[in-house]
Amino acid sequence: MPASVIAERIGWAHSSSILRTKVAELRPEYRGVDPADRLAFLPGQTIHCDLWFLAVKIPVGAGQERVLPVLVMVLAYSRVISAVMLQSRQAGDLTSGMWQLLEAIGRVPRTLVWDREAAFGGAGKPTTADSAFTGALGTSLKLAPARDPEFKDVVERANQYLETSFLPGSVFASPEDFNVQLHGWLPRANSRRVRALGAKPVELFEQDRQAMIPLPPIAPPHSRTRS
Repeated sequence: MPASVIAERIGWAHSSSILRTKVAELRPEYRGVDPADRLAFLPGQTIHCDLWFLAVKIPVGAGQERVLPVLVMVLAYSRVISAVMLQSRQAGDLTSGMWQLLEAIGRVPRTLVWDREAAFGGAGKPTTADSAFTGALGTSLKLAPARDPEFKDVVERANQYLETSFLPGSVFASPEDFNVQLHGWLPRANSRRVRALGAKPVELFEQDRQAMIPLPPIAPPHSRTRS
């Protein structure tokens, strides 16, 4: 039901943007059971990765604006969301973004799941660079089967949550500003109660993290694309 209809039915007389924001926050809690909720995930086993493309352009300097990708990584067991805006979807930016988020987590899952991103397993099998990156991490790479939306539903639901709960009403001055705002908001997102878990992601995070393997002593091969 659209927020405008809800406002009419409850006699909302205040700012419509406030109501839309609150409805966006509550809506995920009242959805029906999704097939992904019936999948079982073990602690430390899997992080699902995907790119989220905003519906808005971000100022990048010199009066220019671009649609930039956001790398989203979801710990499948705890549903903790990590994310960072990248300069591009090229392999160097993807691996740099993954390493940045894994460093923040402090551990490495036993499997990284990707949806055949063009620069990361897009041909249906890992490239030499993909294998070098995951090999240095001591983890494995699993590519989502073609035409199997349920397989990657965990991260797609996170993307949708970002779209409906973080993005509305936000204004960004640059990619750096976007990341500052996003990283300030994510603790709030990870503290919400997820009905499928019967808990808050942050409550399961340490159990999930401790079951992962340690970070490698040397950073895996990665390099950002120069703008």
